[in-house]
Amino acid sequence: MHHDFQQAEAVRFHPHELKAARNLLRRLLVSSDDVMEELLQMAGETIMSITYGIQVESKDDPYITNAKEGVHGFHLATVPGTFLVNSIPILKYVPEWMPFAGFKRQAKHWRRSVHYMHMKPYEAAKYDFERGNATMSFVSSCLRNMDSSSDPGPQEDIIRSTAGTMPFLRNAAGSDTTVAAIATGILGLLTNPQALKKAQDEIDRVVGPDNLPTFGDENSLPYITAITKETLRWREVTPIGTYPRSCVKSTNDCLR
Repeated sequence: MHHDFQQAEAVRFHPHELKAARNLLRRLLVSSDDVMEELLQMAGETIMSITYGIQVESKDDPYITNAKEGVHGFHLATVPGTFLVNSIPILKYVPEWMPFAGFKRQAKHWRRSVHYMHMKPYEAAKYDFERGNATMSFVSSCLRNMDSSSDPGPQEDIIRSTAGTMPFLRNAAGSDTTVAAIATGILGLLTNPQALKKAQDEIDRVVGPDNLPTFGDENSLPYITAITKETLRWREVTPIGTYPRSCVKSTNDCLR
């Protein structure tokens, strides 16, 4: 399983990323009223495709909506003071049909969403795998590499639980990292039209006006690569270094 998370293995998922990116472009051609929502949709498509090989068709896809509900419940439940039971713990013994026990009914609803988020996509991916119809994904790769000499039950539990965290992370963290980074890049290009024109000229020269770039064009697009790296440097979404580093005149070239 660890093998699937190594950087060198990321190239296997390039087709998933390209498809989600091009679906984003098609949607933006039709309507661009809410770019951030479209970026979130692209992130959801990518994660579900990479994890389970499932193609998300719309914003109302049940896999996406249930993941959102499960993460929304997690966010609310972890905010101190959201529910009265946080201040009056004895309320946890109150039957759920009584007043002041709405948190129990809400928790039951969120539990169903989380259960769906963990079980249904995995079952769909396993169904396709067993019938030889599975596309390349994290789950299909793990199922294919299971140890046939060991009990499959515990192995499947690990695969299912690990895969179930990926849609969760997409809603809990991905919307604040990947999507934020892309939005920052868009903002930077809009506020720097000269850089935008130079980037477009490079794409037109390398890829051509009638084609879309692929990962195979990356080495021929140094300016586009530089923009990507500058976006992460210019407005970092989260600190990427534990300690600052500065160069000083000393016996050591650099001190932490």
